[in-house]
Amino acid sequence: MSRGRFAARPGFRLRLTLVFFAVFVVAAAALLIIEYGVVSALFDRSLANAFVITPAEMNDPSAVSDPSATSWIVQSGDGAFLDSNAGSTVSIVADAQAATRDEVLNGLVLWSALALVAFSALGSAVAWWLAGRPLRRIRDVTALAQNISEHDLTDRLALTGPRDEIRLLGDTFDDMLARLQVAFESQGVFIANASHELRTPLAVIRTSLEVALRRPHIAGDVRTGIERALRANERSESLISSLLTLAGVQNAERPSKSSQRLLPLLCGEIDAYAEQALQRDIVVLNACPPSVRAMIDTSLFALLFTNLLSNAIRYNQYAGSITIECEQRADKAVLVISNTGEMLAEPVTDLVKPFHRGTSTRLSNQIGGSLGVTPGSGLGLAIAASAADALGGTLSLEPRNGGGMRAEVVLPCSE
Repeated sequence: MSRGRFAARPGFRLRLTLVFFAVFVVAAAALLIIEYGVVSALFDRSLANAFVITPAEMNDPSAVSDPSATSWIVQSGDGAFLDSNAGSTVSIVADAQAATRDEVLNGLVLWSALALVAFSALGSAVAWWLAGRPLRRIRDVTALAQNISEHDLTDRLALTGPRDEIRLLGDTFDDMLARLQVAFESQGVFIANASHELRTPLAVIRTSLEVALRRPHIAGDVRTGIERALRANERSESLISSLLTLAGVQNAERPSKSSQRLLPLLCGEIDAYAEQALQRDIVVLNACPPSVRAMIDTSLFALLFTNLLSNAIRYNQYAGSITIECEQRADKAVLVISNTGEMLAEPVTDLVKPFHRGTSTRLSNQIGGSLGVTPGSGLGLAIAASAADALGGTLSLEPRNGGGMRAEVVLPCSE
């Protein structure tokens, strides 16, 4: 089920209130029907006992002077005799009984219906209030879950009140956050230690090889082997640096963001990569207007853009082009980097996965070490995606018409 279908449904509090309201109305209506039946039966019984109408001859046969005429004796419930010697008395009493019965029952229905409406409204208000009390605590859990991230695990719910199911949920959530915080802090310590332990021996190896390479008398095959070892060492250092950068971005503290104009930042990074683009005669066109702003951390944005720009250069064709565009869309800033190149026959979304460098066709266009650019490690787009996520934005990739790739970054303009 899509998110849109969920959004179209009424809220849980409203649905719970409607359930309470429906149960109340059904119960009250059933009570009204039962009350109507009981009162009607009791009223009929009471009226039947109020007047006893019998033929006169049943009480005193000698009272009947004319056998063809019918004489009646009407006796009230308290035993008093009413003078009646005509059949019209029976009709009058019966009509009075029916009128009284209808008046009482109609009044009962009217006032019961009015009471039902009034108490239904009151019951709905009480149901809304009762439904909101537990849901308020659930909203606290939801708000914290929405704001929490791997960059900040220090917040806790610390729910108070009775130890019911909702408080148990909050306490369980707090315990989970505490365990996650310990795990991420341990991972950060491991990354710091790994950074030192992995880089130090590689730096020692590189220094030793460079010293050996500077000796005046080295055989040609030995020199070739040392140069090959230096290139392998350089790639290992680049790979470790990229891995640590990726891990650092994914586990960094929440960035301190501010509103920044994108154009100066883009121009500075483009100048830094101008030599690499010039080596393959690649034209970089910056079409970003100066007015576009985004809420960013400058170091994270530089990491995001440089990895996208480096990828666009490395996997471009000779004498190709790179176009950089940006625009303001409502409360979002959109940055688009398009580069020429071979047609991509694979799902480009896989390229943001670590160590996924694409097909052999894509790799065949990669700049070699002879041009001063080392082959890619397959982590550039993964780092860019993680940086975009840390900035509260998104990175999407798609094949470019005519070959190459189009990368679109959407960044927020406000907190």
